[in-house]
Amino acid sequence: MTPDRPGPGRRRRRAWAGAAVAVLLAAAAGCGGGDGGSSGEGAGGDGGPPEPPADGDRVVVLAEEFVLADVLDLGIDPVASTVSVEEVGFQGMDGYDTEGIEVLPMTTLSLEHLASLRPDVIVTLQFWADQVGEEALEGMADLLIVPDGLTASERLTELGEMLDRPDEAAALVAELDEATE
Repeated sequence: MTPDRPGPGRRRRRAWAGAAVAVLLAAAAGCGGGDGGSSGEGAGGDGGPPEPPADGDRVVVLAEEFVLADVLDLGIDPVASTVSVEEVGFQGMDGYDTEGIEVLPMTTLSLEHLASLRPDVIVTLQFWADQVGEEALEGMADLLIVPDGLTASERLTELGEMLDRPDEAAALVAELDEATE
């Protein structure tokens, strides 16, 4: 075996991983939930920009715990969120009430289970939208995609705009700036 070519075990694992992704995407496409008419990044069901969550909307966060913390700080209570390590749960979230938030495994996320949660809004990072597939997620809910590579302050500001909480975001950014001076 040469270093340039993966061995048979690695090729087999890659094949299984590719097959698993294809099955998940096919299952998500069959789950529906939207009207199929959405287009563009983060588009709402009517083809326009997504609506921020209203009171009572079912919000799901598909990102690391720092995004969940930002969403909670902005006054949004998600019904579910992914975690970095499923067996541990929400890490670094000691100051937050996460008791009512369903833990979703990040590495083995089932799109069928995600669709069964009947989300109205999904908040995610661009990286995860690229990994899972925007089309699959848009078919389930309004999709709010946070661009990758933002600083904490930029991310809070962006989320504040997306979630219709700009004043809360500005206050959090000011608090963060004060704490880091």
